[in-house]
Amino acid sequence: MQAVKSTEDGVRVVAVDDPDPTGDEVVVEMRSASVCGSDLHLAGFGPLPAVMGHEFAGILADGTPVAVDPNAPCGACDLCTEGKTHLCRNLAILGVTRDGGMAERVRVHPSQLVRLPAGVAPEQACLVEPLAVAVHGMGLAGVGGGSRLAVVGAGSIGLAAVAAATGA
Repeated sequence: MQAVKSTEDGVRVVAVDDPDPTGDEVVVEMRSASVCGSDLHLAGFGPLPAVMGHEFAGILADGTPVAVDPNAPCGACDLCTEGKTHLCRNLAILGVTRDGGMAERVRVHPSQLVRLPAGVAPEQACLVEPLAVAVHGMGLAGVGGGSRLAVVGAGSIGLAAVAAATGA
């Protein structure tokens, strides 16, 4: 299959093996992936072992449309067993330390899947991850209806924050 990787010759579309799911992992057939500042920074480091892309969405074998959380906690370390999977000591991040969504297919754990509601197409849902980051940050800051805020940065998360704040 084809995938996007950061190589010695820059970012290229290359042939890679099909994903081989282990345990209870599933394969997502990709429908969309976005490029964010993190991808550009990582590409600047030179060759990377993983397929790029941590903002992506696709379809499961049964036709279910999904967005994917790029964080893959181990589930076994002390922090994971305490329910603090966001602090996992062995965290893998799709598109960074493990193959990501800029490929025809990707393997993920079912806990990373977010089923898309009716009306949200997987071709557009690659932006679910940056929108979730923006909305979470706004919640932590206590920003709600009628609040005034300043957004610094016009990347995908900044633009998602503006859209969320204005109801766009």
